[in-house]
Amino acid sequence: MFEESEVKENRRPPSFWLKIVIVVAGAMIVINAFRVNPPEEKMNRPAPVVEDKKGPLVQEPVTVAANSFEAFRMSFPYSSALKGSFRVLEEGNLVLVLVLDEANYTKYRAGGKFTSLVSTGRNPSGKIDRKLEAGTYFLVFNNRGGAEPQIVDANFAVE
Repeated sequence: MFEESEVKENRRPPSFWLKIVIVVAGAMIVINAFRVNPPEEKMNRPAPVVEDKKGPLVQEPVTVAANSFEAFRMSFPYSSALKGSFRVLEEGNLVLVLVLDEANYTKYRAGGKFTSLVSTGRNPSGKIDRKLEAGTYFLVFNNRGGAEPQIVDANFAVE
């Protein structure tokens, strides 16, 4: 009644399907890592430059995107003073304000260890009054680690 067929079915071993699942899962993890962590260069525009002048540096609200920062570059052939204050406009939100020299700013952008000349800590407001020797410096409004954009009312000048 039942005859045995001479045609043999080609069955794939279970390890074949396990390998397929692992490859697909790995590809999804890699794609998601690039999607969630875009290159930092695209996230932050170049810092505005203040060269060789005294007077206002920042006198307007600064919008700092989530997980990002905004920086203002200052370059002086002589010693100067950076004075000013900041306040996060939305109550309960915090921002970190830093003053970095050029070498430490490069480390900061790369996500490495750096040393700041001034650090306010994560606060809703603060003041800075710092004398700077001749050189290039960056005033940084840091919202790295922040889940939402921050609007910071900033008023800084170089004297």
